[in-house]
Amino acid sequence: MSVIKIREYQIGDSKKIYSLFNEHTPYVRDRKFWVWINRMLSDEKSLIVVAEVDGQIIGHYAIIPKTVSIKTKNYRGGFAIHAFIHPDYRNGFLIFQITKKMYKVAKDYGLDFIYGFPNENFREIQVKAEKWKKVALFKALEKISLSKIKTNLTLSQFSDNYTDIYTLSEIIDASQLVGPVIIKKSLNYYLNRYIRHPQSLYENYFIVKDKETVAFVCLKKFNNGSESIGHLIDYVSVDRISFEEILVVVENYFYNKVDKISVWKFNDSHQSILLDNNFEMTGFETFLGIKLLTEDKELEKQLADFKNWKLCMGDSDAF
Repeated sequence: MSVIKIREYQIGDSKKIYSLFNEHTPYVRDRKFWVWINRMLSDEKSLIVVAEVDGQIIGHYAIIPKTVSIKTKNYRGGFAIHAFIHPDYRNGFLIFQITKKMYKVAKDYGLDFIYGFPNENFREIQVKAEKWKKVALFKALEKISLSKIKTNLTLSQFSDNYTDIYTLSEIIDASQLVGPVIIKKSLNYYLNRYIRHPQSLYENYFIVKDKETVAFVCLKKFNNGSESIGHLIDYVSVDRISFEEILVVVENYFYNKVDKISVWKFNDSHQSILLDNNFEMTGFETFLGIKLLTEDKELEKQLADFKNWKLCMGDSDAF
């Protein structure tokens, strides 16, 4: 009987990993996607643990290192993604062996905590068996009856050239980040996450106000059966434009293009604005969980309160 080996990533594993996902999931997970998510979304390489048998990779779990700002202090967080077991090996405790190894790797690497948005099948395992803490089971905010609203704000399409990159950099530098728990994002992050996605999923624009470029928005159109949905994936802005004004521009853009707009809360003040603008918590549910790797009660307290988190759809790997 072949022995299953649980180990960290080694050079040469990448092809076996993306082949596993391509063969056993409905998603496009080719080499371009692999290098994008594992090498381009952080200043550090992702941490990867695999299960191997007879030279074949049959299990996988990854964590993308992230800097998370909590009040005035930075912490080393990790975004957990892609826990997966080959269908022929799902009757045992393999997933627990992989995650146990990963938690040790992450702790030794110096991460303070892990966070993630596990699907319905995996979240129960994490909470009950692996002592993850549920932060929230939250719904996306949706607006169905869209209107065309008069405004002097205009959209200008983002181009991947140094003129637009410079402008985006200036907006990021001038942006006012609000929220006790903020996943920090650099210029490289915005470029790699949205502009250079290997499957070109997003439509990226600047918002112009009185001839001044005041915001960057990432939008996405998604067809769910016969229903078309517009997503506000992420944005960054200077203080000369309000979130209400950004919503007007986004709604005008999606008007007559989609059946509804869907968005995450950003922070609690944004959520209040969304609710005041006829968005309702009627969208799909998402689970946010955390696992502490350090005995820091104050850190756990801050992370465990969903009101503290600033979150957009782009913070998940599902969009």
